[in-house]
Amino acid sequence: KELEGEVEEVVEQYVEEQHNLAVQLVEEELQAKKQAMDYEVGMRQKERDAIAMENKNERKQKEEWEKRISKERLERERELKAEEKLRRQEAYEDNKKIEEQKRKDDVEREKRKIKMREMEEERARKVAEERALEEKQRE
Repeated sequence: KELEGEVEEVVEQYVEEQHNLAVQLVEEELQAKKQAMDYEVGMRQKERDAIAMENKNERKQKEEWEKRISKERLERERELKAEEKLRRQEAYEDNKKIEEQKRKDDVEREKRKIKMREMEEERARKVAEERALEEKQRE
């Protein structure tokens, strides 16, 4: 009976050890699965973070490009306005010079007309004097 009790005790101990080993194995498997899931979740999070950072960088670069393009467009518009203003100023100056030259030409034309009239009047006076002189000499 003693031997039976010892055998029973050893068997119970063996069963308990086997049970404990099985429980430990299941716990280790669960722990390994949990670690694998944590690793996978961590990797996915890293991927999402990397994509988010990439998107953020792309948005930032796009914004910088848009700012640069906008700035260049404003600069070009300012340049065009300045060029247009300069062209208008030059056209105004040219028109002013043309008007001044026209005025000078008109004055010169008037002076020539007056001179021609005076010369005509002088010729007519001389012709009249010569006729008068000829008339006197005939008499």
